Amino acid sequence: MDSLFRGTLWTILILFTLPHLTCNMLCPGSCLCNFKGAVKCVGDAITDIPHNLPVHTYLLQLNGTQMNIINERSLADQDLLLRFSLTYSHLHAIHPNAFHVAPQLKSLKLSSNDLSTISARVFSPLATLEQLHLDGNQLETIAPDMFEGLVSLLDLDLSRNKLTSPASDIFDGLTKLTFLNLGRNSINKLPPTIFHSLTNLLQLMIYNNELEELEAGIFDKLVNLVELKIHHNQITILPPQVFWSLKNLKTLTLSSNRLQAIPEKTFYNMPKLTKLTIYSNPLLSLPDQLMGHMPDMTDLYLYATNLTTVPGNVFANMSGLLRLNFHLNDKLRDLPSDLFCCLPKLEKLSLKSNDLLYLHPQLFSGLTTLGILLLNDNKLKSLPDNIFQGLGGVLTVDLKNNHLETLSGDTFLSNSVLKALHLGGNPWDCTCSIRGIAKWIRKHEHVVLDGQDVTCHSPVLQLLRTIDSLQDEEFNFCDAKILKSSYLFTTPTPVVASTTTMPTTMPTTMPTTMPTTMPTTMPTTMPTTMPTTMPTTMLTTMPTTMPSTMPTTTSGTTEGATQQVTILTTTPTTKPPPSTILSTMLQTPTTNEPNEEFLPNTEKPSSHYKTANFYDTLVIEEGPEFVHHNLHKGWVYVWFLPLNAALTGLLMFCYIFLVAASLFLIFAAVFCMYRLNNSMDKLKAECAHPPEKKMALPLKLEVLLLICSFHTVVWACPDGCLCKGTQIFCRELSGFPTSVPSATTATYLSNCSIYSLKPEDLTDFSDALEIFFMKDTVLREVRTGTFDLSPNMGVLGFTTTELQDLPEALFQNLPKLKSLNLKSNKLLVLRPNWFFTLAELQLLDLSKNLFTYVPVETFHPLAELQILLFSGNNISHLPGETFKGLSKLKTLRLNKNSLQEIPLGSLDDLGELEELSLHDNLITHLHQDLFSKTLKLQKLYLSNNRLRSLPQGIFLNLPILSQISLYENQLESLGPGVFGPMALQELWLYDNKLSHVEDDTFRNLTQLRLLILSRNQISSVSIRAFGGLEQLGEVSLHTNLLTTLQAGTFQDLPSLVNISLEHNLISTLPLGFLQGVSNLGQIDLQNNSLLNLPQESLDGLSSAKEVLLQQNPWRCDRDILPLRNWLKQHPSKANQTLVVCEAPLNLNGEVIALLEDKNFLSFGSTEAPVLTSTEKRRKPQTPPARLSTSSPVVKTTAASESGSEEVTSGGQGEKDTVSNDNSIILIVIAVVATVIISTVIIGFVCWRKNKRGRGNIGRRNKNSVL
Repeated sequence: MDSLFRGTLWTILILFTLPHLTCNMLCPGSCLCNFKGAVKCVGDAITDIPHNLPVHTYLLQLNGTQMNIINERSLADQDLLLRFSLTYSHLHAIHPNAFHVAPQLKSLKLSSNDLSTISARVFSPLATLEQLHLDGNQLETIAPDMFEGLVSLLDLDLSRNKLTSPASDIFDGLTKLTFLNLGRNSINKLPPTIFHSLTNLLQLMIYNNELEELEAGIFDKLVNLVELKIHHNQITILPPQVFWSLKNLKTLTLSSNRLQAIPEKTFYNMPKLTKLTIYSNPLLSLPDQLMGHMPDMTDLYLYATNLTTVPGNVFANMSGLLRLNFHLNDKLRDLPSDLFCCLPKLEKLSLKSNDLLYLHPQLFSGLTTLGILLLNDNKLKSLPDNIFQGLGGVLTVDLKNNHLETLSGDTFLSNSVLKALHLGGNPWDCTCSIRGIAKWIRKHEHVVLDGQDVTCHSPVLQLLRTIDSLQDEEFNFCDAKILKSSYLFTTPTPVVASTTTMPTTMPTTMPTTMPTTMPTTMPTTMPTTMPTTMPTTMLTTMPTTMPSTMPTTTSGTTEGATQQVTILTTTPTTKPPPSTILSTMLQTPTTNEPNEEFLPNTEKPSSHYKTANFYDTLVIEEGPEFVHHNLHKGWVYVWFLPLNAALTGLLMFCYIFLVAASLFLIFAAVFCMYRLNNSMDKLKAECAHPPEKKMALPLKLEVLLLICSFHTVVWACPDGCLCKGTQIFCRELSGFPTSVPSATTATYLSNCSIYSLKPEDLTDFSDALEIFFMKDTVLREVRTGTFDLSPNMGVLGFTTTELQDLPEALFQNLPKLKSLNLKSNKLLVLRPNWFFTLAELQLLDLSKNLFTYVPVETFHPLAELQILLFSGNNISHLPGETFKGLSKLKTLRLNKNSLQEIPLGSLDDLGELEELSLHDNLITHLHQDLFSKTLKLQKLYLSNNRLRSLPQGIFLNLPILSQISLYENQLESLGPGVFGPMALQELWLYDNKLSHVEDDTFRNLTQLRLLILSRNQISSVSIRAFGGLEQLGEVSLHTNLLTTLQAGTFQDLPSLVNISLEHNLISTLPLGFLQGVSNLGQIDLQNNSLLNLPQESLDGLSSAKEVLLQQNPWRCDRDILPLRNWLKQHPSKANQTLVVCEAPLNLNGEVIALLEDKNFLSFGSTEAPVLTSTEKRRKPQTPPARLSTSSPVVKTTAASESGSEEVTSGGQGEKDTVSNDNSIILIVIAVVATVIISTVIIGFVCWRKNKRGRGNIGRRNKNSVL
């Protein structure tokens, strides 16, 4: 019964286990299978689809394999397979019928392989395919019918390939496609109808390409598109209304392009847009009508542009905006007052790292929900008192690193929930004006997070002192000054108010109070014996004479407002109250500064000071504290260690505990060693008397151990190396690696100390070796025969070594070599026998060596050569037949040599040449027919040579040339026949010696968009010099010798956006010189010789969006009125604060836009303003209209008042000259006297400091080191 029961259980167990065992046994090696039918295989051992896959496999993933081709039977017998993935392998070919055996596939991923071409219609049998990924391959072109038959395709990924110009009908028939990725290719142009059949497309990615323009109507059929990414291209212009059909679009990225302007209403008709990026574009301006209704927009990034201002309504339609990042625009100086008027939901506003100088009081008034405001790293000098009044909910405000000197105490009065305020890095002026904000900071010290960095920068005595340490009583003298100033305005007695400095020496016993008003007459004698320190400066009403003696206590009482001022005049022997000392330090410096920074050495400063500490040794002061210090980066850090019983006990306990723990660990280690020794003795005794019968291992186990041992020997990775499959990477070895596996196909050695390479080094693996590369080593010798046993070598390289020569027969047994890299060595002689047998060589890099001569037959055997790099040598001459027979050569680089000429006919055999680099040589002349046979040339670099002229027709037969560099030569002229029809879009001619631009010079360059003629010697430009350049967007003529321009110079240039004319000698602008230019974005006229501009010229400039007029010698007479009026009418077109007068002298530096009509009342068109003697010299008995430090308004009259000297216009010039000379002499005398007096005072104080400061370092006055 028991046996029957046990048998039944075994039967049931076998029946349940057998299916699982069967499934596991059917899973191939190197694969993982699950019971649902998913199989994943990884490893270099896989070269084809694994056999014996489970019959119910629906998902097959192959990753990191050596499968090079999918043949016509690879997917046979997989009737249930729906998803197939072959990634990160070396797949380079697909059989045209590979998918005929698997028409049921729904997903096919062939990402990250080596596919360069795919047969037409290879995917046609896959009628039910929904997902196709071909990203990360080497595809350059795609056949027009590549995707024919894929009627169910939803997802297509072609990113990370080398596509350049896809055909217009490539996506025809993919009507169900919802996702298309073309990113990270080299696409430079897209046909206007390429996407017209993709009516259901939801996501389109074209980022990281080389697009320079978007064709009009390209997105017209994409009515369902939700996401469009075009960032990181080279787009310079957008067609009008290009996005208007995308009414369902939610994400649009245009960042990191080359947009300098955006057409009006570009972003209209996109009501669902939630994300828009236009940052990292060189935008010069934005149109007044740009953004349409975008209520769902939540994030906007507008930074890294060249904007100087923006229209006030640019954000008005974004009512749902939550975060606005308008920062890192280093030219942004002006913000309209209503810029943020319509953002009721804004939570974060970043304006940091701009160039803002001023903020309008109402700028933030509508941002009631704002929580974070960043204004740091600008140039703000002041803020309106009510600037933050409407920000009731703001939590964070950052104002650090501006130019703020003071703030009102009411600035943050309405910000009751403010939790984080940053004010550091500003030059705070700790005089009376700082009183209000200092009080607020003390009250809210928990809010100012960088309070230790909010320090005084002036006056000198407050340097490094924190604002929160300033106390109210230190500002008592400010109240006295305010009351006294009030008296000056209300007293009925006519007096002259002046800023007067009290004498710096007074009697040793003197009153502490004196009246603020004095008698009108006093004796002129003064005391002669007074102390050397008098830290008080007073603004007071004083006579010109004083009494010879002062009473002990003098006070005067005047009806009305009488105020007494406390003055410290004696050297106290005890520390005075802080208010007495500090009140003198906070006074505003006047015209003549007293010696306030030198206090008596016996004083100790208030504890509120934060001055640099002077300790240079360990100092032990009296009392319970040790003072420690450390000097670090010019600052002295001081800390205190209190001595008390608790701390001493804690330190003693820690010391005893550490000693006890150390002893315990030592005893534990000894005990463990003892136990280990006993165990070893017992083991030795057992080994000395083995059992009589020895157990024999099974034969299979012995075979398995043998195989494992063999595998370990074959695949052992050398010490100091990293092995990946059959590839070995070694770094920083002292010698060549030993025990290299025999199957090694690739060896990479870098930063090794290998001086010589011998045949024996490669013996173990030479037969399998395909790639050998050595760089950054001290290799000096490669012996003959080193590579004789490596017939499969395909890539060989020695770079950045000490090699000076190589054996002539070194490469003779490498028939399969395709790439040879000998860059950055010290090779001296080029030997033709090196390349005699390298018939398959395609890439040869000989750059950055020391070659001086090229034998004529050197490259003749290299019939398959496609890339030849020979730059960075010292070649001065090339034989005429050097490149004979190189009919497949596509890239030739001879730059950075010493070539003086290129022989005629030397390029005739290079019919496939696409790139030729000749820059940085000494070439003086090019023959007319030098490039006549290189019809496929696309890139030609001739910059930094010594070319004086270019012959007629030299570039006539280069129809597809797209890049050429001619800058930094000595070109003196360019004729109309130099350039033939070509695809050139940019032409750089700066740093030459051109003096004139002739008619029709560039007429054949119909696709030219950028023309740079700057830094030449151009003095004239013909009226038709730019004829035919209908696509020209920017022309640069700055830094030349132009004095004027002809009318019509820029006509027939409808696409012109920027004109650079700065740094010339232009004095007049002709009428109509901008005729026909309708889309002008910026014209730069700064640093020319313009004195004024007539109304006709200004009317022409009105067509530009931005006009740069600064650094011109503007003469502010009546002829400047049209310019002044124009600046007022167009405040956004010019930076008005930089357009200032240069003449006459009295208006020098005045902003032209702010000039008033009364400044021109008596000006002729050329005469300077005339000043009467009444304005030059005000009578002493005439009080000023108001007490102010600003300059008085200069009034001009025809004649002076009665009794005054009359000045005529005829004699004005001479008297002005005398007056100016006298002023200059007085200024020089004042400066010299100031220097002498300062030197004497500083020397005396230093002597006193050295004499007194050596006694006790602990009692020195810390202020004396400032």
